[in-house]
Amino acid sequence: MALTVETGAGVTGADSYNTVADISTYGVDNALDATSWVAGTTVQKEAWAREAATVLDGRWGSAFPGYQASSTQGLLWPRTDAVDREGWALSSDVIPAQILAAHAHLAILAASTTLAPDQASSASVIEVRGASGAGVKFGSALGYEQFRGVGIILASLLQSVGKGRRA
Repeated sequence: MALTVETGAGVTGADSYNTVADISTYGVDNALDATSWVAGTTVQKEAWAREAATVLDGRWGSAFPGYQASSTQGLLWPRTDAVDREGWALSSDVIPAQILAAHAHLAILAASTTLAPDQASSASVIEVRGASGAGVKFGSALGYEQFRGVGIILASLLQSVGKGRRA
């Protein structure tokens, strides 16, 4: 089944933010190790793009600014009343570059790893204990891999407490 790509129009049934070609271009332009992506079939690449959109919206969606533009759109973007961390208004009919980049980055990663494993490996969990003996766990025990690169890509877009729209 072919991808249904979000254009900024609030496409019903959209399941990807980028085309396969756009994801491939992102990988080349950003010198990512896209060996598995390049070796994949079109069907596999479309599945990885879908997985990336699902993980992007599911993992970071609660921090996206504004509101979905339509109740019938397939993905969390486009959005209305959205501002970036500096308070600049975001267009309600354009997918921000940060979303497109984060989606492409995740899709390429999906070609070589599971983005949202059903069960965390105890080997990938680190527990840090303070002087009181209380522990905090870090790692995939949180239910998903921690993708710092994607967080960095999205940082200027995600909501920040106490910031509003610029005048």
